[in-house]
Amino acid sequence: MQLKRILSMLLAAALIFSTSMVTVNAETVETIETFEVGVVAETTTPVSFSPAIYKSGDEVSVKISADQNTGITILKFSVKFDPNALEFVDYTSANLFSNDIEGVYVYSDSICYTLMMNNVSTATGEMLTLNFKVKEDFCGDIAIYAEVFDGQDKNCINGLKVVPFIGGCASFAAHAVDTNAGVVTDPTCTEEGYTTYHCDICNENIKGNTLSSLGHTSDEPVVENRIEATCTENGSYDSVVYCSVCDVELSRETITIDATGHTAGNAVEENRIAPTCTENGTYDSVVYCLVCNDELSREAITIDATGHDAANAVEENRVNPTCTEDGSYDSVVYCSVCDEELSRETITLNKLGHDIITHDAQSPTCTRLVGMLLIHAHVVIIQPIKKYIRLVIILRLLKKKIA
Repeated sequence: MQLKRILSMLLAAALIFSTSMVTVNAETVETIETFEVGVVAETTTPVSFSPAIYKSGDEVSVKISADQNTGITILKFSVKFDPNALEFVDYTSANLFSNDIEGVYVYSDSICYTLMMNNVSTATGEMLTLNFKVKEDFCGDIAIYAEVFDGQDKNCINGLKVVPFIGGCASFAAHAVDTNAGVVTDPTCTEEGYTTYHCDICNENIKGNTLSSLGHTSDEPVVENRIEATCTENGSYDSVVYCSVCDVELSRETITIDATGHTAGNAVEENRIAPTCTENGTYDSVVYCLVCNDELSREAITIDATGHDAANAVEENRVNPTCTEDGSYDSVVYCSVCDEELSRETITLNKLGHDIITHDAQSPTCTRLVGMLLIHAHVVIIQPIKKYIRLVIILRLLKKKIA
């Protein structure tokens, strides 16, 4: 039974694949003729819709429909079910193919549907409803599927032409569970949610009412691993997005922070050499970055020599004049800064000349007479001798210079 069911499902899959193939040319697109049956099982109060889980003892309605019909005149197919799991109750025809010969035949493990028409029909829609009941003592997986009767192609034809038959399948599970005793597991960002039920027959925990995972919820980006930019080097940081629910890292992007560049401060003076009266001075005008203190520029600046600053003239080498000889002195100007001699001028002081003093005549005395004689001798004898000696000395000096 299981092998036959598997083979039927593989045949249906192959036929579905074959119908998706079309012949394409420059003018037309031709669709392969098919008759496809849909099988949908449902109950009014399922334990779970996803996956489909019904309770033992539930009534199950199976809708059989013509989902695709390119045109048929004869149709015969079977709806297979497991009699250990399902008990057939009754059926209702939807009279999709009205005024034609339609038959429904019930067997222990299948329902046979037959249809014979005088004209080709392309009708689609619900064909009939099969009502089953899940047996009270059954739990497990259940499949209801439609297949062409006895696997013969002649049972689905259009006139004399065979129409490929594609059968459908409905599957669900049945368990003896208390729907009010389910344990709910809420979905998370990455995991599905579900309700866990306990089956009293198989003593297994059954998962039903599956809910899709919520997906992550992106929070605002945060900054991590920040490295500040410097004047010359780029900085960086990671812009990281976390899930606001579970804190899982969703994305990480490294952002570059451009180097700030230097910030020039005011120029400062270094290595100053002061100028002198005769020599230029210099200093370095240096600009540093206010942030990192790197030297940005250095310029040598020349300071002009100051020149001499003449002080007041001073008197040197003074020779006082006499009554008969001129005197002199040097008028010298020095720099007030470096004391260098700037100028020297010899100034002549005129001789004083005699200052004759007239005395009243007096009678000579012995002592006065002697005094007068001495004065006369000094003027007449001693002064000429001094002049002569001075002249001799000058001549000797000149003679030495000439020699």
